[in-house]
Amino acid sequence: GVKVYPNPAKDQLHIEIDASSTMKSATIQMVNSLGKQVFEKSVSSSDRTMNIDLSGFAEGVYSIRIISSEGKMINSMVVVQK
Repeated sequence: GVKVYPNPAKDQLHIEIDASSTMKSATIQMVNSLGKQVFEKSVSSSDRTMNIDLSGFAEGVYSIRIISSEGKMINSMVVVQK
């Protein structure tokens, strides 16, 4: 599975992909409440933990999509509060 924390987030968002996951690589995307993609990063299977700097993000609700190279999608929501 995937853990996204803290929620609500202020300065940093942490994403952890479970070590037992069979995901070879993935793309992590964040989309704001208007549907605009504001972040995207590709990660390999060795990148199990990722930190996203939220300093340039406005307050609001963001959708997080993790799309594996196999086509599996995991959706999550996070609230950014300043």
